[in-house]
Amino acid sequence: MSYEYPNKKCLSKKVIVTISGTAILLIVCFLLFGPHKLIRDTDSIQYIRMKYYGRKIADENIDAEALSGILSSVWCRRIYGFPIYSATEDVVELDFIADGKPVHMIFGKYNYCYHSAGIYREYEILNSKKIYSEIVSSIPVTANKKLD
Repeated sequence: MSYEYPNKKCLSKKVIVTISGTAILLIVCFLLFGPHKLIRDTDSIQYIRMKYYGRKIADENIDAEALSGILSSVWCRRIYGFPIYSATEDVVELDFIADGKPVHMIFGKYNYCYHSAGIYREYEILNSKKIYSEIVSSIPVTANKKLD
């Protein structure tokens, strides 16, 4: 003896709605937490401030055009946050405005950036080793020495 569902059309609608809802939820999660470029428009990067081992690099020593090119290739993904650690572990800090929002980027023990307020404001930099080496190579030789 087999059990027959009272209304097969009703069951198939429920399955379709469940599958559609799950697909929409997965797409939204991927869009929020999937890898993406941090900066959409390279021309929107303004006012770059840089610190190297806690020492501010003078504005006239920063090649803004070269740094804009480097920063436009940053790929990241949204994360919940990083553990608290000492700021002395930071090697390079960058502050700038991109796409109309302030951005703070840190390279050191952890490589991340953030540019908004809220619980999911941190972004892990996915290509951090490449970006870090390009940024350090763009720093003038006179400022490219670790402070004792």
